[in-house]
Amino acid sequence: MNNEKIKIAIIMPAYNCEGTIKKSILSVINQTYTNWHLYIINDCSVDNTSIILEDYFLNDKITIIENEENIGAAGSRNRGITLSTEPVIAFIDSDDLWNENKLLLQVEEIAKGEKFIITDYDYIEQSTQRTFSVSWGKKYLTEKDFLKKKFRVCFSSLLYIRCENQFKKIGHEDFVFLFELFKLYGDA
Repeated sequence: MNNEKIKIAIIMPAYNCEGTIKKSILSVINQTYTNWHLYIINDCSVDNTSIILEDYFLNDKITIIENEENIGAAGSRNRGITLSTEPVIAFIDSDDLWNENKLLLQVEEIAKGEKFIITDYDYIEQSTQRTFSVSWGKKYLTEKDFLKKKFRVCFSSLLYIRCENQFKKIGHEDFVFLFELFKLYGDA
């Protein structure tokens, strides 16, 4: 598969994120891989998130969706999955940042035939502002690794080929969703 032909739907749930969402959007816009469309699902924010999003209404690579009622991050991700049409899906939360080559590196793996990719990532501890790196130390993660909780997944590090799976409206919806992807695709 030609890398440049792989179109990615990027799903960003947003709720009361006026302090972080601009940087998150910019980290998508600055990707070296450019064949993507960003779907921002504003989940009834009551801060200035909606005002900030007005700056992006005219960007043809960004669709802003306003939920009529608060449905949570999982519901907003599902709404983005349902409204998008691209064959590959990535997630970014409104307080996360991507390395500029994140999509390019993952698309290279999709082009090789991989269907479900989880990458290493960094995160910032909110209370201390310290940055921590999370690295798996091996190329593939297995369903067994997942079930034994040998790694922690950040949804913003995930990219996968579209399937019928969506987030279930139960506790720990992220765990269930990832488990279903491992069952469907095997190693990540």
